[in-house]
Parts: sequence; structure tokens; C-alpha cells
Amino acid sequence: MNKLKKYIGLSLLLLFFNSCAEETRVPMGTHFWVYTTFSPNGDGLNDRFQPMVIYGVLISEYHISIYNPNLQLMFQSDDINNGWDPGPDPAVVPDGSYEYQMIYVASTDSITYHSYISNSTIQVLR
Repeated sequence: MNKLKKYIGLSLLLLFFNSCAEETRVPMGTHFWVYTTFSPNGDGLNDRFQPMVIYGVLISEYHISIYNPNLQLMFQSDDINNGWDPGPDPAVVPDGSYEYQMIYVASTDSITYHSYISNSTIQVLR
């Protein structure tokens, strides 16, 4: 069984496998389509941050962590269908830039299973 383990530090998240796989750092657009800004204002439009898998990519393991500007963990999930919806209250999650890191295992028709680490930022704007 594959295991995800979190180590201390934003950039020290690693993915371990019982059967060794190669780790690669990739740009975000390689396997996912991701908004750069979302607006959790409760209007039902773009209220949740959720990376979308690009057609033809199979994701078998997934973990996302989102951090505020002070690098405090705001959200994490191992479920690719569980997006971040901080709600409309700006006191809970103020507008601004948030770091996120996705660790996942992906394959396509031409590439077998590999582990990937992607880091980027998302803007919260109400």
C-alpha cells in the first residue's frame, strides 16, 4: 500500500512507495488545470479551490496542503474530489496569497506511474 508522510517544513513533503517510483518536480499545468484566483464569497461561482485533472491523466495517490502567508496550515486533503472552501467570512480566511503543494502519483498512456511534487500559489479575492 502506498503511503503519504508529511515531514516538517513546507517544502519537505515527500511521497514514499513500497515499490520504488521516480520523483519529479513538474509545473502545475502538466497534470492539472488550476485557477490562479478564486472568490469564496458564497455566490456559488468559483467559491472552492480544487485542481482539476487534465483529460487522459490517471491520478492514483494525491495530497494537497494549503498554507497562509505565515505558513500556517489552512487546509489539507488526500481526496482529489475534496476542494478548499474557506467560506465567505474574510475574518476566517482574508484575501491574499496562499501557498499550496500537491504531491501525487500520475500516469498517462505514454508514462507509467511516477510521483510528482508541485508548488504554487492561489489568490483569495472576494
